[in-house]
Amino acid sequence: MQIAFTFALVVLTTVFFRADSVQNGWYIVSHWFVGWGNLASLSAALKAALSIGLGPEMFGVAASGIIFLEIAQYIEGKSNLKITEWLGRQAGWVKWPVYYAIILAILFFGAYAGSQFIYFQF
Repeated sequence: MQIAFTFALVVLTTVFFRADSVQNGWYIVSHWFVGWGNLASLSAALKAALSIGLGPEMFGVAASGIIFLEIAQYIEGKSNLKITEWLGRQAGWVKWPVYYAIILAILFFGAYAGSQFIYFQF
C-alpha cells in the first residue's frame, strides 16, 4: 500500500512539475479519467498510441524493446538467474556478438537530433 501511495504521489507531483501553470496542472488532473471510453476498440487504442509522435515502425521497435525487457525481468525474477552474470560466464563467441548487438542497437536507434537538454528549460 505504501508503494502505491508513493507512486501516486510522484505521478501527481510530476504533473504539476511539468505543467506550464498550476491551472494547467489542475486541468490535467481533473481530466485524467475523461475520454477513456473511446479506447474500447483495438483500432482506436492503436491510433491513440501512435499519436504520441512515433511512426508505426518506431512504435513497433519501442513496444518490442519493452516486451523484451519485461521478459528478461520475469526470467531473472522467477529463476534467480542474473542475465549479466550468465552472459559474463559464456565463451567469447557467445557474449561478444551480444555486446556488439547492444552497441549497434544504441547507435542505430539513438536520438541524435540537436535538441536542448531537458533541464536547461527551467
